This record gives sequence, structure tokens and C-alpha cells, in this order.
Amino acid sequence: MQGSRQFGLVQVKSDEGSPDGFSIFNIGCCMEVNQCETLPDGRSLIQTKSLRRFRVLERNMTDGYWVAHVEFLDERLPANEQELKLTKELITKVQQLVSVVIQQSQGQQEFAQLEHIIKSMDFPLNTPSECCQYASKICTLLPISPDLKQPLLEMDCAIERLRRIITLLERVAGSSNCTLL
Repeated sequence: MQGSRQFGLVQVKSDEGSPDGFSIFNIGCCMEVNQCETLPDGRSLIQTKSLRRFRVLERNMTDGYWVAHVEFLDERLPANEQELKLTKELITKVQQLVSVVIQQSQGQQEFAQLEHIIKSMDFPLNTPSECCQYASKICTLLPISPDLKQPLLEMDCAIERLRRIITLLERVAGSSNCTLL
């Protein structure tokens, strides 16, 4: 907490062939701690912000913590006006589907939180970078399992990411039990 307040976050997966019984995905996210509240029992409540994606190149254990050498990954921005227009259209479709899913969820906690956060997301969507930020942010907010989130994190294109999100949301909107997990 005294340093950069940044750390890497990667998803763990079961791996019976590994001595530890698990391995990690190669793509993760660099996080920054915005707020930290230390509890009386020594645990901490932290609020973080996602900064950028990375690929793990090499890792080892140091002082009981995994330490890795990583390369940061760039997002593939919409390359022209046509792609930017398509990205904005996909964002509109995501917003519409989120509204449908929220209505169908009948107050389920995870969707109620999503509704509050989505309404507070006031992203100007004028530039390719802003559209990519929106597409990334919506991925972090969706109440979906890590197994569904990891492929979204691995995508480097907002258009692909938004299309996958639309597919997930359409499945939920067409489902009678309205759950993404």
C-alpha cells in the first residue's frame, strides 16, 4: 500500500497435472487500489480499479507471493469511422439488453447492482478509446462466472467483446430463470 498500489490479478484453474493442483491463465489484469480499510482482525476491504490487461511471460514465488514478468497488452481500437459507428451500435444494443435482463430479473441482487452501476456509467462515447473503455468496463460489471469472463478478458477488440456480451445477454433475456452464472 505504500508503493504503487498496483497488483496483477489472474484467474486460477484446476490442473491435476500440476504439483499445486492448479495453474493460472496467461492473461490477467493490472489493478490499482483506490481505497483500503483495514479491519480489526487484520483483513482489509479494498476498492480497486482495472488499469490494463497483461500476459504473464514468467512467474516465480518470492516471499510467499507469486511475482511475474508481464507484457502489457494494447486494445485494438476501432480503426475507422465505420468500425467506430459499429462499436457505438453494439454498445447501444448491450445497454438495451441489460435493461431487458434487469426487468426480467425481478430484483435479483447481482442485477440490481448492475443496474445501479450501468446507470452511473456516464462514458462519453466519442472516441475509439472511450468505446473500448466502456466495453471493458461492462465486462467487469456483468454478474457472470469467471469461466465466461476469462475469454472476454483475452479478447483485444471491443467489437468482438461486445458481440460476445450481446450473445450472453440474449441468452439470458430468452431464458426463463434469468441468470448468467
